[in-house]
Amino acid sequence: MFCGLYVVGLYILYGFYLATSVPGQRILVLAAAAFAAAWLISTGFYYLYPTQRPSGRYGFVPYTSRLWSTDYRKPHAMPSRHAAAAAAPTMVLFLFNPKLGAVAFPFVLLTAAGRVVLGFHFVADVIVGILLGLLCGLTAYHIGVSAFPTLFTHIA
Repeated sequence: MFCGLYVVGLYILYGFYLATSVPGQRILVLAAAAFAAAWLISTGFYYLYPTQRPSGRYGFVPYTSRLWSTDYRKPHAMPSRHAAAAAAPTMVLFLFNPKLGAVAFPFVLLTAAGRVVLGFHFVADVIVGILLGLLCGLTAYHIGVSAFPTLFTHIA
């Protein structure tokens, strides 16, 4: 969970940096669209395919924050929204700048590992979440670049 907060902080700082240029603002829009799509699709999966969290299945109380955590007893394990939401903008970033995307991807893995270690998700939940996020990022990138090719010609 704490790693997730650091990832959010890093993305906010990088977002401020990107927002200082027009190409960066365009990347931010696609990254935000990918993030929103990953978050909404994974939330939809929770209701279509409710699965227990490890804490619910094995009867323990995971370490949570009173400030940030929601009800861990809800059957909302598959896929991991945190993993999907971290992977989606990272994929967009990778497609525009592979070096920065490669630097950001370990934070996706740390976020996913934290969700497993804290008992909120099984490994399969975070793998599906990461794959969903990567797919949302790839889709947002291709839709944005193909729908508005003149906006993204000088970005790389």
